[in-house]
Amino acid sequence: MRDIVELTESAWPKTSILEAIKQGQIIKPKSLEPLRQKYGVRFVRGKLVSHEKEQSVIKLILKLSGEGKSQRQIAKHLNDKNIKNKTGGKWDRSVVAAIIKRESREEQA
Repeated sequence: MRDIVELTESAWPKTSILEAIKQGQIIKPKSLEPLRQKYGVRFVRGKLVSHEKEQSVIKLILKLSGEGKSQRQIAKHLNDKNIKNKTGGKWDRSVVAAIIKRESREEQA
C-alpha cells in the first residue's frame, strides 16, 4: 500500500492505482505462501530481494551439511555461535532441514 501511495503521489483514481502497480511492478500473491518470508530473502517495496547476511548463514548450513553434520548438530552450532533464526530466536533441527531441502530443490531446478 505504501508503494502505491508513493507512486500515485497520494492521488487515488483507479487508473492511477493501476498505473502505479504496473510501473512499480507490484504483484499480488496468488496465495499466502509468498507472504511468509523464507530465510535468505526479504520483502522490499513489494519485491523479494536477497538478504546477504542470511544468505551467508545458508551457505554455512550447506557447508556443514556437506561435511556430514546432522541437522541437529548444525542447529546447535548456529545457536552456539549466537546466530539468530528469521524471527530472532533459536535454531531447530526442522528449520535447518527445511532450508537444506529447499536449497537442494532450487539447485536442481
